[in-house]
Amino acid sequence: MTCGVFIDLISFVILIKIGINHYFSYMIGYILGTIANLILLRYFFHKPRFKLFNDLLLTFVLNGSTAIAGLGLYWAVINFILSDELTAKLASMMVTFIFNYIIRIVFFQK
Repeated sequence: MTCGVFIDLISFVILIKIGINHYFSYMIGYILGTIANLILLRYFFHKPRFKLFNDLLLTFVLNGSTAIAGLGLYWAVINFILSDELTAKLASMMVTFIFNYIIRIVFFQK
């Protein structure tokens, strides 16, 4: 799952650097990282329980609440701790990584 985290972070930084809104960049990075994790887990590490389309759909439905919670944490770190976007992204990534890992084990592995 670290490849997805790396893709999430790098895409976030690139999007910020080219002037994309940081909240939009947060979500795009999250989506790209989630897709990368899904593909890597399906084809290299675990035997999938569902077909690819169903797996993708379920992943976004179940991880959607995690993404929204992560975005809330991102917002809180920026506004209440007065941190920069990158630090806030890293803090929210640590929390969402743990929850997504638990979701993947509980719902998707055979």
